[in-house]
Order: sequence, then C-alpha cells, then structure tokens
Amino acid sequence: MSNDKKKTGRKTRKNRRNRHLKFIREPILDENGKKIGEREAQVPRDYKTEQTEVHRTDATVINNPPKEHKPCCESQEKIDKKNQSMLRELRNWPVLQEWNNRTGQYEAVIPPGFRRKYRKHMDHFLRFLKNQE
Repeated sequence: MSNDKKKTGRKTRKNRRNRHLKFIREPILDENGKKIGEREAQVPRDYKTEQTEVHRTDATVINNPPKEHKPCCESQEKIDKKNQSMLRELRNWPVLQEWNNRTGQYEAVIPPGFRRKYRKHMDHFLRFLKNQE
C-alpha cells in the first residue's frame, strides 16, 4: 500500500515550514504603476506591508497626550503622615547593614524591597530620615 496523502507542514523552502509563513495579497502593477490585479504571495509571519505599518502623526500625538506627572502626596500633611507610616513599617523590616570604608563603621541600609514598594515616596522619605538623625 502506498500513502498518496500530501504531508501537512511540508517544506516549501529550505528549513522553513508552512506554519512559519502567511499569505498576503499583493497588487499587480503595470508599467505606469497602475493596479491591474492582485495575486497571493507567501511571506514570513513577521513580514509587514505598507498598509499595516502605523506612522506617528500629529493626530496620534493630539489623541494621546503625554501623561502629566502628579506629586505623590498633595499636601504637606499627607507627606508627614506617609513618612510616619513608612517609618513604622521600615522598623518591622529586617535590618541590613553595610560597611562604610570612609567612616570605618557599619551603616544601616534601607532594604531593596522596601525601596521598590515605596519608590514614588522615596524622595521625601529620605529627606525625612536625614532630618531625624
């Protein structure tokens, strides 16, 4: 018995299978550049046609304005409250110490996880800590 079925995913080009390719419709142009028809062509999946490319125009800038950066805390009262709550939480974190070659002693370091968690508040919190000393 012979198997006359065509294998799916057979190679059409060296080391490329059909699943890595897609069909697109290309216009057929005459000598003057006028479209006289269309044909199907097989191209790689990441192939971009001119119609699918998005060009940055003034309209996209107008429709998507850049975000305004708002302060993390609106008033000085809220900053003070946030600093106090962060200080309480920082005391519950494990103490990390690093050796400082300039002073010749160990210094406490804010843990990286705490820095990531309160990244947007670190500016005023570090000033608060320096004033506490």
